[in-house]
Amino acid sequence: MIFMQLGLHTFLNSMRLEFLMYFSIGPKERLKDFFNYRAEYERVKNALKRGERIIAIYGLRRVGKTSLMNILFNNLDGINIWIDGRIVENANQLVRMVYSGIKRKGGIFGSIQSIGISIAGLQFSFEKEIDEESIKRIKNVHVFIDEAQYAHSGEVAKALAYLYDRLPNVQTIISGSEVRMLREVLGIKRAEHPLFGRRVELIKMPKLDNKKAKEFLRLGFKQLNVDVEEKELDKVVEKLDGLIGWLTLYGYEKAIANTTDALKKVEGIAAAIVSKEFRKFLEGKKNKQLYIAIIKYAKNRKWKELLSIVRDELGKVNRSSFSRALKELMEYSFIEKHIDGSYFYADPLLRDIAFKGIREFL
Repeated sequence: MIFMQLGLHTFLNSMRLEFLMYFSIGPKERLKDFFNYRAEYERVKNALKRGERIIAIYGLRRVGKTSLMNILFNNLDGINIWIDGRIVENANQLVRMVYSGIKRKGGIFGSIQSIGISIAGLQFSFEKEIDEESIKRIKNVHVFIDEAQYAHSGEVAKALAYLYDRLPNVQTIISGSEVRMLREVLGIKRAEHPLFGRRVELIKMPKLDNKKAKEFLRLGFKQLNVDVEEKELDKVVEKLDGLIGWLTLYGYEKAIANTTDALKKVEGIAAAIVSKEFRKFLEGKKNKQLYIAIIKYAKNRKWKELLSIVRDELGKVNRSSFSRALKELMEYSFIEKHIDGSYFYADPLLRDIAFKGIREFL
């Protein structure tokens, strides 16, 4: 019957998907499906064991932060509470989510039950009080806050400070994109920040280098008994870089969906997503051309050289305006700064978009 409903080819693909590891779409749930970042996984586990209160997983978009969080969520004993930062509006709401999760014994946050507490400084107000001492006796409470950079940073910081100070049995694992989360949400090196002086364990997830990216593709195709020429793998890595999210999508399109030109399709999908992200970033910016020019020419160029070439294209550019724009692009993970002081676009597709479709951003 199932063959009649799905067709033989679709059925065989569905059977392969049951055992599919690296090229499964969406955040990974099992450690064995997770490529390369075992060291980061162990670092988080060890940090939890030694009692770290706030653990921050950071890195560029699409490097696998949510997958790492998801695997930890599924493997840690105790009460595990998942909060999507994109729905957090204020500290009051976030703390309510935590208390609701504790009462429900964990899970992915859904509805909010009104329970509460009032503490000095943050002015939380709830409909009924809760016994803090009872909560403190609960062991192994883990709060996961994913995509923290999309929440109101100051509000998340206040909620984290409250959890840190008042509930020593609660450990928070938070993820977000690069500099913005570190500076705004966690207040690294900011004395006026609500979290300043509280210890934060930082764990960075880097992009895959070219060697690792090709290894990921080879192993993923091997799992599915699909042969792909080395020349094609080189081209894919050149176009998609070491961002495991794009590489996974390519593997899925090539080996599972049997797309004729998988790379072209993925480039189209990825370009649309990256373009939308960059367009949203540019909303309200007065000098959009300056940000676009920096993206175009930030390829292994240091500050002075990059400013010079941007001026060649745009004419007179104020040094402070240039510095401010470059800093913003780094904070939002569009630009990276290497150890040697040179700058580089975080996603090669963004540079291509900046060259080919400048008008769509203006």
